[in-house]
Amino acid sequence: MPRAFVLVNPMSSRTDPRELQELLDRFFGDEPARIRVMEKTDKASEIVQHALDELRPELVVVAGGDGTISGAASALSGTSVPLAIVPTGTANMLAEQLGIPASPAEAMRLAGGEHSLRSIDAMECDGRLYFLNAGAGVSSRTVQDLSDEDKRRFGRMAYIWTGITSSLWSAPVPFRVAIDGAERDFRGIEVTIINAGFREQPGFPGVPDIEPDDGALDVMLVWTPTPVGYLQHIGDVVAKKRPIEPNVKWMRARKEISIDAGKVLPVQADGDLIGKTPCVFRLVPGAVSVLVPSERRAVGGSNEGAPDG
Repeated sequence: MPRAFVLVNPMSSRTDPRELQELLDRFFGDEPARIRVMEKTDKASEIVQHALDELRPELVVVAGGDGTISGAASALSGTSVPLAIVPTGTANMLAEQLGIPASPAEAMRLAGGEHSLRSIDAMECDGRLYFLNAGAGVSSRTVQDLSDEDKRRFGRMAYIWTGITSSLWSAPVPFRVAIDGAERDFRGIEVTIINAGFREQPGFPGVPDIEPDDGALDVMLVWTPTPVGYLQHIGDVVAKKRPIEPNVKWMRARKEISIDAGKVLPVQADGDLIGKTPCVFRLVPGAVSVLVPSERRAVGGSNEGAPDG
């Protein structure tokens, strides 16, 4: 086991605290590791940055959910120190896509055993890096309405249910989205930027394969037609001039995306509210190296054939 710094977020964990402590004692009790348990007001990025400056670890191990992992990874960007993920949160989307074991014990064993390193991209906004997704509209309202207690009790189902109810009560607003400088205006309920954690198995037509190391950010626009346009669309469907299509368009950015709206909207990234519109997200290729199992690669495939923005 390399010299490690271990960050644990018990507040985001669905793992029994006693079980987690036993795992820490087993894997790091006799190692030159420093273990820090987060408190409610702590920020993962600040703790990891301090550890890098003071302890000079060769590895940073993070036990927590996607938000904690994202904060820690943000501090590691630009360094040669890799990240080991121990998924103990409510969603664990990044770990799942990277093929990291869901079992905390197996994930910790990976840190000291055979593994590979995978350099993943990030999204930068206002000097902070994010690794999963960001959005304004339904997604930010979902994050705003979702309680920590519901996340702990119901896990991913809490996000799904809250997202459905949020979408039912979301009025469309005019959006202006610029993708690598090309502007697009539309009236809709959501703009989502996705770097990782989005999986459709099996894949559906029109939905791109999204990998966290593909050097691109995928953008999902959920639009709402005008009343006249909606009636026209329904008429075409009834007349069988065209099939029913979801009100979703996928685009791709290689550099940056800016989001503005007809009214100020909250913005979420990696499950936390981070600000309001207007906002700009920039791609940071290969931002951080993550320990992944050597015998497999993340679920997913090539991004060939997905639409560019």
